[in-house]
Amino acid sequence: MVNFRVNAAVWSACLAFLFHGLVCGEALAAASADQWFQLQTRHFTIFSNGRVDDVRQLAVRLEQFRQAYSVLAGAQAVVSVPIIVMAFSNSDSFRPFQPIYQGKPQAVAGFFQRDMDENLIAVNLKAIESGSMEVIFHEYTHLLMRHNDRIWPLWLKEGMAEVYSTFAIDNNRVCLGLAKTHHLEFLRDHPLMPLHELFNVSHDSPQYNERDQRGTFYAQSWALARYLVLGDNPVRKTQFGIFARQLREGVRAEDAFTDAFRTDPASMELELKQYLARGKFEPLCYNVKTTLNPGQSFSTQHVLSQVEVLFQQGNLLVHCNRLDEAEKYFKRAQQLAPESARPSEGLGLLAGRRKNHQQAIAYFEQAIAQRSFSFRVHFGYARELYSTATEGNIAVRGLSPEIEQKVRGSLQRAIQLMPLFAPSHYLLGVIELAHSENLVQAAKHLSRALELEPDNKGYLLAFAGLQIERREYAAARQTLASLLRPEVDPEVRRRAGSLLQALDESTKMKKP
Repeated sequence: MVNFRVNAAVWSACLAFLFHGLVCGEALAAASADQWFQLQTRHFTIFSNGRVDDVRQLAVRLEQFRQAYSVLAGAQAVVSVPIIVMAFSNSDSFRPFQPIYQGKPQAVAGFFQRDMDENLIAVNLKAIESGSMEVIFHEYTHLLMRHNDRIWPLWLKEGMAEVYSTFAIDNNRVCLGLAKTHHLEFLRDHPLMPLHELFNVSHDSPQYNERDQRGTFYAQSWALARYLVLGDNPVRKTQFGIFARQLREGVRAEDAFTDAFRTDPASMELELKQYLARGKFEPLCYNVKTTLNPGQSFSTQHVLSQVEVLFQQGNLLVHCNRLDEAEKYFKRAQQLAPESARPSEGLGLLAGRRKNHQQAIAYFEQAIAQRSFSFRVHFGYARELYSTATEGNIAVRGLSPEIEQKVRGSLQRAIQLMPLFAPSHYLLGVIELAHSENLVQAAKHLSRALELEPDNKGYLLAFAGLQIERREYAAARQTLASLLRPEVDPEVRRRAGSLLQALDESTKMKKP
């Protein structure tokens, strides 16, 4: 009875997190109008209808950027699920996939779309044909700094991406934070936005979305971020570290700013004006021992079939949550090649987004029968089976042997295809946690999930459940206490509290 009370809380916490957290155009573009090809590097898969030389140069610079960031920030900082780059040849081919704001495509040169199972960068090659890679480096920086995504305010995320977008390399010397002339020219001709307004800009704000207002937001975000981390005031550099720590601790962004920098927004605005007036923008440069020349890691590019082009374009639309448009691409691909696994994969992923579990299962089964080699399909199949069988309840132990075997097998296949995908390890760890004889395997997979995503508090919550199952009650209490901090997601925090309470009650029941 005591064990059941604790286990019930464990399963409730794990499952609720799983389903709480895991759960792009114009008319259908003529995929046959251009010839698309794939270029594979060690860390990027690039699909493009542009010039091969342009795409190869893009690939080299991306690998150099990643390698340099790894040297500076550590290897763990660049670990990622697959990075897909959709490199469109020009504005006309890019337009159907641009982000939509108030029903119209935004005039952007590129964008980054982070998701659980893939990270996508879409870019207009015309925007970088002059040799500037700032657009692509800006978007990639969002991925590299993904651990700050939920805690940094928008101005800081975009400002830091702009700082890193000026990445430059000369032999083994890497420089970041070069002056951005177009931002400086813009700020000379336009007044600064009051900082309290800048701090309140969100993804839905016109200052972020409307072309005639975006200039001020991006230029000022760059200038402020650069001043705080690379400026000529060493005190501010030190205080920035305090600011970042307070954000991670869950302090409201504007309160953290005022406390860390010991000033109010109006006074900092004056400082920023003085910094811009001084005109000194020395970059931060490093000499690295590693040779940043990754060109030899390329595989030969190959031309894509029309079905593959349709799948990749539909996949981009799915990640942009433009589901009805994506469906047209997958349906067209299905008409062209009904025996191909790609349309079934796309339609399964689409059904999963729509929470149509039975339809998703059917499409995933079809894709697997058609010999799909996509880890997303095998993970999606396992998750949908699991979700349907448990109905979001705590009855993990109630899975039928047949369903459990399918779920476990699909997760193992997903891990085989993509070992760096943390959710597969997490879900398999939860499955194994349901069996006391499988705690070694549960620990292996939950530990790997945490290693891949150390900031994922939901995974840590499941690990606390493992500690309880192993009767490591003191360690479990310590883990759960760390999840009660104010910066933790409220749902995870609530469930950690419930689990801790259940643990305390079970301990009392054991006392004579």
